[in-house]
Amino acid sequence: MLTMIQLTMPIQTTVMVIEHDDWSVFTRDTGVKATVESSIPIPSLGIKRSVVNINASSIGEVKELMRRIKEFRQVKAMNVLDKHVSRNNVTVTLSTIRVLNNSVLELLLNNNVYYYRELITSGLEYWLVVASDLSNLIRELRERAWLRIIKNTNVNALLSNAPLTRRETQILKVAYETGYFNWPRGISLSQLASKLSISKATLAEELRSIERKLVQMELYRDNLLNQTR
Repeated sequence: MLTMIQLTMPIQTTVMVIEHDDWSVFTRDTGVKATVESSIPIPSLGIKRSVVNINASSIGEVKELMRRIKEFRQVKAMNVLDKHVSRNNVTVTLSTIRVLNNSVLELLLNNNVYYYRELITSGLEYWLVVASDLSNLIRELRERAWLRIIKNTNVNALLSNAPLTRRETQILKVAYETGYFNWPRGISLSQLASKLSISKATLAEELRSIERKLVQMELYRDNLLNQTR
């Protein structure tokens, strides 16, 4: 017979701002932002695989950050997955492999965190963490790093910034690769709809949904930074 388990501790959504000996310190005194889109631990190999979006105002800043990431002793491999360069903005997507041992992610895993997300800027790591009890995690973090700020935030804000669906990601990928977001555009809305085998009206609505989610996610990240400064 199945019984419902009663939770005895409330779930907390917390922002932790951390400064420690990691490649994140290399973003200090620059306008570089790094968003860790995914970070997958592989405990059996003692590593974690991550996808990181680097955003900067110049290609020189990105190259310098990549050089320093390569030199960091815990990073075992790094590859460029994608790059987009415009007059005032450079975005590079990297894949990295680094040692899991003694990382913040290892601490999160050992302390039963339900959800985590990381943003890196100005030499600091902004961790959004959902957990039932952070006391042990905070104690261990303070032994390894400078834990500058701990601030509870609204879980509804987190849930409202849902990632793109698989279908939306597919549409975004095709639109990007065919030049729909270029100026001038490499493909029209009608041509893109035909390529995706959907109607023009449906595609327009899908693109509006995608743009709305991406804008919400970016504004939410900036809001987190403003809350914890």
